[in-house]
This record gives sequence, structure tokens and C-alpha cells, in this order.
Amino acid sequence: MTDHDAESEPGEPGAGAVADQAEAEKVDDLLRGNLDTEDVPDAEKTQRPIVVGIGASAGGLEALSTFFDALPPDTGLTFVVVTHLSPDHESILDELLQRHTAMPVVQVQAERLRIAPNHVYVIPPNRQLVLTDQHLHTGEFEGPRASRAPIDIFFRSLAAVHASPMAIVMSGGGSDGALGIRSVKEASGVILVQAPQDAAHDSMPLAALATGVVDFVLPARELARRVVEINHHRVHVPNNPAELSPEQQEALQRILGQLQARTGHDFRAYKPTTILRRIQRRLQISGHETLEGYLTHLRQSADETRALLRDLLIGVTNFFRDDESWRHVAEHVIPQLFQDRGRDDVVRAWSLGCSTGEEAYSMAILLLEHAETLDTPPQLQVFATDLDEGSLLKARDGLYPDTIAADVSPERLSRYFMREGSYYRVRREVRDIVLFATHSVLRDPPFSRLDLIACRNLLIYLQRRLQENLFEIFHYALRPGGFLFLGGSESADGATDLFLTVDKKHRLYRSREWSSRQPGLPALPLAGYTPRRPLIPRGEQRPPPINTLYQASYEQTLEEFGPATVLVDSEANILRLSGTAGRYLRHPDGAPTQSLNRLIHPDLQFELRGALFRAFDKGLATVSPPLRLSIDGEERRIVLAVRPRATPGEPPLALVLILEDQSVVEPHDDGASGRSVDVSSLNQLEAEARYLRERLQASVEEYESSNEELKAANEELQSINEEYRSTTEELETSKEELQSVNEELETVNSELKINLEEVSRAHSDLQNLMAATEIATLFLDRELRIKRYTAGVEGLINIIGSDHGRPLTHLTHRLDYPNLTDDARQVLRTLVPLEREVRHTQDGWYLARLRPYRTMDDRIEGIVITFVDITSLKETENSLSESRQLVELALNAAGMGWGTWDLGSGRAEVDARTRDLLGFAPDSGEVTVELWLARVHHEDRPQLEAALRASAESGGWLDAAFRLVSPDGRLRHLRANGALISSDQDGGPRLTSILTDETERHQNEQALRALTESLEEHVTERTRALEAANAELTATRDRFSALFNSTPVPTVIIEPGDGTYMDANPAFLEFLGMAREAVIGRRPADLFHKLPIYDESSPLSVEFARAGRLHDLEMTFTLRPGDERTVLLSYVPLTLDGRNVFMSTLADITDRKRSDDVIARQQQSLEETNAELAAARDHFRTLFHANPVPSVILRINDLAAVDANDAFLTFHDLPREEIIGRSVLDLVSLPNHEDRDQMAALYRRERGLRHQEMTLRLLNGQERTVLVSDTPIYLEGVRCTMATLIDITRRKQAEAQMRHFASQLSLAEQAERQRIAAILHDDLQQRLYALQVRLASAFSWAVKGDTTAAAAEVEQMRGALLSAIELTRRLTVDLSPPILHGEGLYHALIWLSSRMKEEYGLEVAVQLETAWRSLEEGMRVALFQIVRELLFNVVKHAGVSAATVSLAQSADEVKLVVGDGGVGFDITGPPPGGGQGLPQARQRVELYGGRLALASQPGAGTRVTITMPLKKQLPA
Repeated sequence: MTDHDAESEPGEPGAGAVADQAEAEKVDDLLRGNLDTEDVPDAEKTQRPIVVGIGASAGGLEALSTFFDALPPDTGLTFVVVTHLSPDHESILDELLQRHTAMPVVQVQAERLRIAPNHVYVIPPNRQLVLTDQHLHTGEFEGPRASRAPIDIFFRSLAAVHASPMAIVMSGGGSDGALGIRSVKEASGVILVQAPQDAAHDSMPLAALATGVVDFVLPARELARRVVEINHHRVHVPNNPAELSPEQQEALQRILGQLQARTGHDFRAYKPTTILRRIQRRLQISGHETLEGYLTHLRQSADETRALLRDLLIGVTNFFRDDESWRHVAEHVIPQLFQDRGRDDVVRAWSLGCSTGEEAYSMAILLLEHAETLDTPPQLQVFATDLDEGSLLKARDGLYPDTIAADVSPERLSRYFMREGSYYRVRREVRDIVLFATHSVLRDPPFSRLDLIACRNLLIYLQRRLQENLFEIFHYALRPGGFLFLGGSESADGATDLFLTVDKKHRLYRSREWSSRQPGLPALPLAGYTPRRPLIPRGEQRPPPINTLYQASYEQTLEEFGPATVLVDSEANILRLSGTAGRYLRHPDGAPTQSLNRLIHPDLQFELRGALFRAFDKGLATVSPPLRLSIDGEERRIVLAVRPRATPGEPPLALVLILEDQSVVEPHDDGASGRSVDVSSLNQLEAEARYLRERLQASVEEYESSNEELKAANEELQSINEEYRSTTEELETSKEELQSVNEELETVNSELKINLEEVSRAHSDLQNLMAATEIATLFLDRELRIKRYTAGVEGLINIIGSDHGRPLTHLTHRLDYPNLTDDARQVLRTLVPLEREVRHTQDGWYLARLRPYRTMDDRIEGIVITFVDITSLKETENSLSESRQLVELALNAAGMGWGTWDLGSGRAEVDARTRDLLGFAPDSGEVTVELWLARVHHEDRPQLEAALRASAESGGWLDAAFRLVSPDGRLRHLRANGALISSDQDGGPRLTSILTDETERHQNEQALRALTESLEEHVTERTRALEAANAELTATRDRFSALFNSTPVPTVIIEPGDGTYMDANPAFLEFLGMAREAVIGRRPADLFHKLPIYDESSPLSVEFARAGRLHDLEMTFTLRPGDERTVLLSYVPLTLDGRNVFMSTLADITDRKRSDDVIARQQQSLEETNAELAAARDHFRTLFHANPVPSVILRINDLAAVDANDAFLTFHDLPREEIIGRSVLDLVSLPNHEDRDQMAALYRRERGLRHQEMTLRLLNGQERTVLVSDTPIYLEGVRCTMATLIDITRRKQAEAQMRHFASQLSLAEQAERQRIAAILHDDLQQRLYALQVRLASAFSWAVKGDTTAAAAEVEQMRGALLSAIELTRRLTVDLSPPILHGEGLYHALIWLSSRMKEEYGLEVAVQLETAWRSLEEGMRVALFQIVRELLFNVVKHAGVSAATVSLAQSADEVKLVVGDGGVGFDITGPPPGGGQGLPQARQRVELYGGRLALASQPGAGTRVTITMPLKKQLPA
């Protein structure tokens, strides 16, 4: 077995069992935090290795890695790392840290593990870790998960058993470790804390700094260096005071004297070992090696004096420390304090050495809990005192970290504390009954008439002589029968004459009854002036032991027969007093005092002040006349005598004697005689005094004789007592060892469990990853045996679950891939990934990728085969291929040419068609820009040159029409379309253009214009004739009527409203062949057999709408079956008899049309010839330009654009004239010639491109990702290629955005999980822990048979359980409010407004602007979450108490507005608090296709408007 295995050390069976039992008990105490640092002898601590405890939590891995990276491997130290680990998963922290240090890193799996230097030990999951002797022990957590504090527990155990340990607190959340480092500091340890600004989470470092006990605050890397320096600088000063040299003793005395001179605190009465251990720690921190050097440093540095004082006063305390003892006090002691106490009585308690107040408040809570059970409880008062003023300030504040939940039950937390962030503050009702004061029990008079004194873990620091003095002071301060509560390592067994033992296990004692009356105030050990004496008492200086029995008899004799005496200093402070003096003293309320002027009976204060003044000011003795004084209800005569005592070299003192006449003074009326001195009474008192002196002398001689006889017996009893103590310690050690062995056996099972959980988690992650990809994946080993596969593989390969381990060759598949096995072996052999496109035997295509399977250490252990479905991609390629063939045919029929023109150098690259169009023979040499422009018609040349310059300068589209003069003199009309594609550094701009021959179209247009002009002249002539006729008609009504009736042109008057005929001339009636009665009042549709139908877009309707009239519009209609007529229709508005009407004429041109048909057929023949010529070109252009995919036709020789569709123009954001004729290489930004040559080579491939993915930077600066495909074609004998660009930029951006959204969603889910975890950790688990405690208590009462107490506990459990259920319900409602799913968004927002008012004081007005219809589930939840986050932002940043939410809904969208009148902010800068709330809300809205608008200004509030589209209309 190695050093890290569970040990079984040899030894005697009986002794081993006892030792193991002692160790087991010690481990149990450590796990409960009940073992003090003084419980382990110093000699044992110094023999153990130096242990460095490191506590970390969130963000701690990075800090630990940095720390161990900077740490040398051979420091001689032992490191123990304690972190907050998940109890449900195995930890690999040891493996991670091993990468950063050469020291062995061991996870403590055994329950008992021996530690070794130069090793790192790591806490296991779901276990707490403690240190005993030289072993690490693990144990189960007792409380709920929320109250666990493993770092505090380990630090306490480290402080309890190791000398000069080191504790380091690193990054983490919460305050775990803050309580434990105080224990380490109390054990003379060194405290180091990672600088908060260096920590990923600064809560733990800040909580540690708040304790005020931290020695060093450094970054993680510097912490490692400082630990090494502290370890190398070890102070060699003996712990045993007897081993100090005379020089060291003298230096020690001077150190304490210097401390007393500067702070006023005298520590010479403390245990020398404790003093030396604290001073050794300061030597180690300050870098001094000797006491003499440290003394010099102390004299020079006031800060070091304060630091030494803090180290000496450090107190370790927590609420209800040693919980079992406090429960015993609550159940058996507290009820007795309230017996026979009424409303006017006071229960008084005193907590000594209260430090930061936890013990005092614990006592107050117990008193309050019992007082609440009484009908008329008495008043409560708790005095809490300490020497450290800084600790008292924290105690008065009453603010403690939330880790006190480990010590205080949830019921007490909710009843007596208020939550403030990550802290708890004591409620006012508890704070009001506790009085904190600076007080030294060794110097200042105590409080009196007390019912309970708690002095825990103070006596262990004091010498035995001072402990005896303190027991006398406690007995004086307590009422008869009052209780004394000591620490677990303290005992009052040496003061049996003063205290009775009530419960030795819990260190409870009770004050004995006074013998007659209240004893006098005992001597205060450090009160007044004390001559300097050596800190280390020598044997001959030790006072002889005094027999307690004879001492009591002696004191009783003096009390009965001797006068009352008090020794005071010049300030009237009591230095010493006799026992009987207490009769004349009265302790006032408030802070304790030692001034005799305040303590003396009020009737004696006047005489005393005058006598003390004469004694100290003039050195005169004073005897007062007899004074009347009421004592115990009887009048007494009192004589007050004050005598000064002056000793050279010492402060002046005075002795006060109080002489009393024992006879009762009868009251009488003679006041003057009451003030005179009765001589006979004085003589009698003198005689009695002589008698008493003689008796006293005899008693003293008898006492001295008896004292010598009992001296030897007392020393023998002390020896027996020391042997008994030694035996007790050995039994406790044996008990701890037995406990350790028992815990070692329980730890063995945890290692396998942790490993299994980690493997299970990794397996689950892998399964979820493979399922999430939805890609068929097959894992093979090196022999091509099946290791793992996803569900998608089952559809491709005939495989079942039992085929794991079978070779791939044994299985059949549904792929047309016979070389699958050969390719797999090739990949294993060459380690080069392979891709194949394979067809499914039934339907579909797949992309098979074969890659080596690499482990984390880069070993090849097999192969991974993935099958990606590319069926849709294949179908798209086929569709594009068919479209490409159609375009090729159209381009060939169009007869276009393309070319690339370098406007700087004049060089050109053109295809054969362009050469032909420009009139250059195939063998005529190079075509240049100059030669081209030379052949342009002189009238068109300036316009063409200007268009070229404008396109080159602006990068715009080139669209120029010009005439070209061929060498044979023919005139040809051409059009150039193109764009700038590049601008060479040494040359000039380069244009790519497409040349189109428009000569035929121009000729056709000229013929059409001639025909149009002829028709226009004819129409003009007809119009003029009609206008003349209309003018003549309007001259006179009679003439109009005559003309109307006599005109041979069929004419009618029409009603504008309904289109009915109002009048018709004879020609119209003859034209129709109808009588007048059959026409008037009828509409055209009623009279004509078949009329043409005209809609609003027809030329007739457009012309009529524009001009309000029609002139000679040719129209053909069917008058009657078989009789089709062609007329010239005219509509003219008229005013007849004040009415607006229309006059319509129908000029029958049917015969003329028939004669014109011959001409029309000849014209049609010409047009058909032209149409057939352009049919192919138009068909191609229609298909080409209608194609939504950006497409361009390029000449192969110069890659100039011959034509481009609208999608291509939109893609490049250029006009057509700037693209046609330019090289495609000039349309994108290519930085160098290599890129241009590479792209040109791709376009000129014989087989063309197939979905070649490219990233292009356009001329406008945009960057686009496209899939490029091209197909070679021929246009008018010129070799070209048609390229298509499928823009996948948005798809790429969408994929990136989805990844970003997934990341943001993960962060949001993590934040929500942290919030839920905080609720469960801080509240629910504490309530459940309280249930567990009460369940155990109820079970205990039930076992004892106390059903009443058990029932009470069950009732408390019921209340706590209902509280936990209510908390769970509220958490469930907060996560997913049922009202949101049941009643809809509006009612959910009403509920949310009430919650915001209840929890945050924010008034939210919810307004419904329009009728509201139900929304689909996803949008409803998204809008609710967005509104909740926005209202949280109002609470955090707006600084207002009111906000508004309005909702409105239309047919196609929903609108939601959240506003406040708060501080606002500048929307151009970052959001308030630097948070991600608004960006995440915007992204969530955009996921639904909506938009978020933000309006805010500083001081003017904020308004957020959200608009989302509705997919469909739902019922109201």
C-alpha cells in the first residue's frame, strides 16, 4: 500500500481500539466545528508537517491553475484543496490540477488518509474534509446542501490540530471560509486571500477581507511566491517558556511592556505558551528571526503594535457554538432563570469575551424564546464585554454573513434576523436587550446580581492562579444559585467551594449559597498598579497553596469581628477591600465601575469625598463623627476613618476604615447630640478591638501550623489531578483514532461511485451530441468493427443493436457504394479524410465523409463515417442545369457579343460576335478602344466617351446607344451595356460590356413611326373636322338640332349617370334599324348584340379618364348576329338645358376597313418577319431576365458581361450600363493578380463549375458568400459561359446568428438556473434542514416518551413544511405562471404587476388599448418574459416607483409598450449596468420577425416599443 492508501497502524489491540475511538470522536467534533484550537497540546502541533489549506469555489479552477503553475515542486508543504463540488457528479479536479504541478495530486477517496509533504490533496464530491493529526478524514454532510460550508469546516480542523497553518481563500461565490480563517488566525496561522480584482468571483475574497484577520492580499501567482517565502522563513523561538534564554525572557518582558504602554492592555497574566505562539506568528509575517529584532520593530511601528494586539485578542466564535451544550442550556437552565419572576423583575446575563457578538446574541435569543412562552415575562438584560473595541463595533452593528445559516436554524433566522443581500442583520428586539461594553474582567469590577454568566474559551488562555481569581469574581457577580457556563475545554473543578457541578459534560455549574450575606468584591488581579514581575514564574516565587477550608474560616472570622477596610488610589479606584466592606457598597446600574465614590453607600459619599481630599491633598488622616446609616432596615452608627499611605517610589494610596457600633440606635429628637462623639462607646470599641486582635493573633498561629501540615497533602492531590488529566487526554486521542478508522472504511466506496458517475455523464453527453446532430454517424475501430452509431445509420445500413463489435464487412447496406470498406481502410492507412457522393439504392443522395478517430492524446483508434443527406442539393443542381441549357439556347439565338475594355491602356478583349458587330475581320488584329471609338458616328462619339468616363469614375452601370460606320459604309445601330469590374493600379478602369445589334429594331421603329405619323395626321384632320362641327352645333340650339337630325353620322345624346340614351338622330336609328321609342331610355348593352368589354386599364378608359372625351376611337362590335361593324367612336361633353350630357357619334368605317385590310396584311407580313427574327431573342431574354437567380453571360476570351438579368444587377447594386461589357473580374474586389487568374481559370474550365462556394467583396464594399455555377454556351458563334450566383450570405449569417442565439439562450438558461439554485440554496434547503433537525428532535422526544414535546415539534415541522411548500409554489409560479397559459397574456401581466408591487414596490399600470385576441403559445411566453425582464430593468436602473405597460392588437400584428419616467440613459452608449437585457430582448423579438424600438434620454425616462407580426388570426 502507498502513503495514500487507508492505513492500519500496528499497536496493542486494546490501546488501538481506545485510540481509534478517541480519534473518531475528534473527527466528529471537527466535522461539527466543536473542537477548539487549544484542545490539542502545542507539543503535538509542532511535530506535524505544515499544511496549506486552500478554499475556492466559482472561478477557482483558473486561480488554482495559476497558483500551482507558479509553485515550485519541492516546497516541503502539504496542500489541501477544498472546493464546492456538485454532489451528483464525479470530480476530475485532481486530473486538471495535475497538469499544472509536478507534485502528486490525490483526490481523497479514503475516509482516512495520511498526508505527506510535497503532495496536493483534493476534496471528493459530496463529502466534507477535516484534518486530524497527520491524516485527512472525509465525512457525510449533516445539514442541507444550502447550509454546507466545507471550507469553514476544514479550516477549523486545520486550526485545531496544526501549529502555524496557512489558509488561502480564492475566487468563489458566497462567504464560505470567512468563519474558518478566524480559527486559523486564532491558532497562530497565516491568512492569505486572492485579490478581489484578480478573482473571477470576488464574493469569497471580500467576505474574508471583511473579517479583518487577513495578512496578505495578492493575485494568485503572487500568493504562491509568498507561501514559499513564509515557509522558508521559520522562526526558531521555543514554545516552552522554560527554554527561553535570559535575553529572550528580557525581550519578551519588554515586548509586553511596550504593548501595555501603547494600548493599555496587560497580557502578563496570560498563558506564556499562548503569548509566545502569537508573537512567533508576528515574527514570521514581519520577517524577523529573533525577539530582540522584533522588539526594535515594535518600537518603531505603531501599526505592528496594533497588529500584535489584534493577534492576541483574536476570538473564535459563532452562533450556538457547541450546539448540543446550547440546547441543554435552553432546555434545563433558561427555564430556571424565569422561575418566580414577574413583570417588574429583570433576568440578567453576562457574556465575557463576546468578540463579535455571536455568543451574546445566542444567549439573548434563548431568553427571548422562553419569554415568549410566558404571559407576564420579566425584563431581559444581557451584558456583553470584550477588550477588542473593533470586535465590539461589529457586534453592535449586528451584521453577519449568510453562512451563519449553518449554525442558526431557519426558524430563528426568520424570527430574529433580517436578510440584507448576502448578509443577515439582528432584529431590533434582540439588539435592544444586549449591552456591549469594553471591559477587562481582570481589571474592572464585574456586573452584579447576575443570573447567568457565559465565559467560554477564555480561561484556557489564563494561568491557573488567575483562573482561581476569576472564579471568585464570578461567584461574587452571580446571585445565589446563578449559573456559570464554561467552554468545552474548561472546568470549575478547582472551585468546588464556590460552585456546584450541574452538568460536567456541558460545563454547567451553579453558584453556592452565600454563607451569611453577599461577599465583598474580590481582589481584581490587574486593578491599579502592579509591580513588574517576570512573565515566567519561578519555582521559589510560586505562593504556597492555601487550604481552602481554613481560608474560609479565617475570612469568616475577619468578616464577623474585623472592621471593613478599603484600599484606594489617588483616583478613588478600589485596589483592595475586606469582605465586610461589601455591606456598605451599592452597585449602580449601567457600565461597571471601580470608583469607591460611586460604589459607597449614598449616605457616606459626602464624608468620604472630603476625607479622601484631605488625605491625598494635605496628607492628613481623618476620622468622621458618628453617622447614622440604615443597614438591613436598622439604624447604625458609623465612623468613617481615612488614613493616607505613602511609600517612596510608589503611587500614593489611602486606607478607608468603616467602624460600626453594633447596637441599634434608638431614634430621638435631639439632632445635636446625634452628631457628637460618645466617649464611652469609643472606649468600649477600643476594648473590643484589643480583644479581637488577640484572638486574631491566635487564629493566625493556628492557621500557619495547620497550613504546613496540609501543604504536602495538597501537592499530592495536584499530582494525582495531573495524572488524571493526562489519562483523559490519552482516552480522547484513542477515541479519535477509532473514529478515523471507521471513516476510512466508509470512503472506499466513493471512488468507484465517482468514476461511474463521470463515465455516465460523458456517455450521456455523447448520446445527446449524436442525437442533436441528426447526421447518420458510424464509429469503427481499427479492425473496422462497429463501436457506436446514431439512429440515422439504421436507415442506410442493415444494423441492429446487437451488432456492436461486428465487422463492417458482415453487414449489408442500401447505398450504391461498393468501395465503402476499401475507402475506410485507405483512410486508416493514409490518415487523410475522404468524401464521396453516393446514391441511395431506393431514393436520395448522401455525402459520405470518412475521417480518422483521434483520441485526446492523438492516437488513432478507428474511423468515423458520417452520411449527410444532400438529396435536395442534387435536385437543385439538376433544376439549375435544365435552366442553364434553356438560357444557352436563348443566348445563341440572341446574337449578342461581349468584351472587356481597359480604358487606361486602351486594350480590349472581345469575342468574335463583338468583332463582327464592330466591323473587324477575324484576322484584322487586335481591337482597341481607340479603334472602336474611331468607327463610332461622329455625332454619337462624344456621348459614348462621356458615358464611358462616367461609368469608370462612378462605378455605375453603362447603358449607351450609338451608331457605328462599317468599313463598307453601312450604318449600324448598337447598344453597349456593362459595368466597371476593376481598376488596375498601373493601368486604368476596366469595363465589361455586352454589345447588342439594334439596327433591325431601329429600322422597324422608323417604319412604325412613319405609319404612326400618317395615322396621327389622319386623326388630326378628323379631329379638326369634328371640332368645327361641334363649334357650329354649339352656335344655336336650332342649328344643333337641325344638324343633329340631319347629319348622316349616327349620333346620340347619353345620360352620364346611368349611360341611357336621351336622344338619337335619324342616322343612328337607321344605323340600328329601330324606332325612336325602342332606343330612348335604353343602354348600349340593350341594343347591340355584342359589345367589347373595356376595363379601367383599357386605352378607351384611360383616354376618357384623362381627357374627359373621345375622338375617333376605332371600335368593332356586332350589331346583330352576322353583322359586324367597325366605327370611329367619339364622345363629347355638352350642356343642354343646364344639364351635362355626352354626345356620341358613330362613324361607320366598315367598308373603308375592308379596303385597308389589304394594306394591313402587307404590314402584318412585315411585322411577322421581324417578330420571327426577334422571337428567339425575346424568349431567351424573358427566361433569362425572369430568372430570380443572379445570372450573367460572359465571353470566354475576356470574361466580359454580354448580358445580365435584373437579379444580377440587384446583387451587385449596379445599373446595367456599368455591368454590360465589363469583365466579371472587374465587378469584385480582387487584391492581386493571382486571385484574378485563379477566378478566371475557374470560369474557363471546360466542364464548368458546380456550386463552387466563394466569398466575394463587391465594389460597394459588401461581402457576399455565393455558390457559383457556370455552363459553356455559344452565342452567334462566339464561345461564352452563363454563370449563376446563388447568394447564401443570409443563410450563413442566419447560421451564425442561430449559433449566437443558442449561446445567448444558454447564458440566459444558466442565469435562470443560478437564480433558481440561489433560491433553493438560500431558502428552500434551509427550511428543509430545519425540518430535518425538528424531525430528529421529535423522534428523540418520542423515544423518551414525551409525546407533548414531540407533538410540539411536529406542529413546528408542519409550519415549516407549509412554508417550504409555499416557497416551492411561488418558485413554480415565477418560472411558468399558470395564469399565462390559462387566461392569456393580459391577465398574466396583471398578475405580474401585483407581484412587482408586492416584492419591489413598483406600481405597474397595465392598459389594454384595443380588443384582444389569444396569441399562440410561443409568442405569449416570449412577450411575458420580455416584459418581466424590462420591468426588472426599471427596478434596477430607472430609479422610479411606477411604470406602464400597454397592449394593442391589429389584424396582422401585436404592439406592446413598456415605459417609465425614470433617469433614462443615452441610447448611443452601453445599456445601464452594462447588462445584456435589452440586446437579448431585441434578439428574442427578432426571432419572431418582430422589431424592438428604444427611446430614452437622460432625465426623460425610457420607452420600449415591441411589435410582432401575427401568423394567423385567432378567435377572440
